[in-house]
Amino acid sequence: MIMKTLQSILLLLCHVFQLRRCNQKSKEDSATWKDLLSAAIIKPISISLMLFTLQVLSGIDPVLFYTVDIFQAAGSTIDDYYSTIYVGIVQVVSFQNVQP
Repeated sequence: MIMKTLQSILLLLCHVFQLRRCNQKSKEDSATWKDLLSAAIIKPISISLMLFTLQVLSGIDPVLFYTVDIFQAAGSTIDDYYSTIYVGIVQVVSFQNVQP
């Protein structure tokens, strides 16, 4: 019984020391606002914002919002709510095919 208690205490101490080491390392490797202005960050964010803007301007939002109504009005045999999932899958797959 005493042996298990000692093992538990040693294990707890090991975890505490590991957490302290990780905390110290994270303080050393912390990011600054200047890091956000690097090309490695600005380029992906710019591309993402451009794609988001193009998606909004293309008018896909109303199609996604009213997918259930569109499929009901068309008299489709597909379940109305699954149709939204299918449209989302098609959108993701078509986006994957566009990227180089």
